[in-house]
Amino acid sequence: MTDSALGLIALFGARGAVGHALAAQLDQLGVSYRAVGRDLDALRREFPKADARAADFLSGQGVSEAAAGAGTIVYLAGAPYTHFEHHPVMTRHALAAAKEAGVRRFVHVAPVYSYGPVRTRPVPETQPHEPQTRKGRWRLEQEQVVLQAHDPTALRTLVMHLPDFYGPHADNSLANYFMREALGGKPASFIGPLAAQREFLYVPDVAEPLLALASHDDAYGQCWNLGGNAPITGRAFAQLVFEAIGRPPKYRSIPKIALQAVGLFNPFMREVAEMYYLYESSFVLDDSKLRRRIEEVKKTPYEQGVRATIAWMREHPASALAMQQ
Repeated sequence: MTDSALGLIALFGARGAVGHALAAQLDQLGVSYRAVGRDLDALRREFPKADARAADFLSGQGVSEAAAGAGTIVYLAGAPYTHFEHHPVMTRHALAAAKEAGVRRFVHVAPVYSYGPVRTRPVPETQPHEPQTRKGRWRLEQEQVVLQAHDPTALRTLVMHLPDFYGPHADNSLANYFMREALGGKPASFIGPLAAQREFLYVPDVAEPLLALASHDDAYGQCWNLGGNAPITGRAFAQLVFEAIGRPPKYRSIPKIALQAVGLFNPFMREVAEMYYLYESSFVLDDSKLRRRIEEVKKTPYEQGVRATIAWMREHPASALAMQQ
């Protein structure tokens, strides 16, 4: 659902998986929105119903123009996995533009990195944010910048945390990467122990609760969790993938030491190894706070979501292995 109080919704960093999910929901509802990112031609091609605007969040070029006239900014912009130090800089540019333009609502969608190691299972919003990694500290700084900007009389801000996700346009996710490898017929690489509990969110499920939460004034000035469908072991998730493909399972679990070894020559894998604690510690979000605030939070069963993702991948082979680009 949406609320007229949201005004024109600007998706900052629209070309990611969550941006596509939100755009699809807004298209379905007939709600006007703005798609913002660096590649104007790609934005016009991928979001034909949107007002497309070019902006570079790192340099700040075009960000003020992209914010002008917006009532709500949903901040989704990503930085290269090897350059998370860009995140606080990019977010400051977006917030400055929002304040200058008189935007009333700023919704920041974030991963779980800022929480640090698991203290309580499942992990609630009240767990102290004590990241032990560089990536987590940069994400925490980013979130602090957002929440410190909250002003109920001017710009309201909130943070929504999402776990690992999968689904259409989510080829930067480890789950989609695993599915791409499995679909290609090669032994697929699953990052983390197969027996550990994991959590994956089917990315189209983000749109409705995010828009619903954004419409509530009292939701701002705080953090919210949106968890996956349910905890699932890596082995069970892999089995569902191969059942959807229709082939016998052919995959391997990749331990941390293997990532560290490859990371000596591959910066991306070195960064993945840094976050390995998320994959082996049964890190699962507690989103009971969100479910108490919103009447209904729909979550797609894994079997259905995996089948739909495999079908989308078969229709969109050109996006394979996008995480390495």
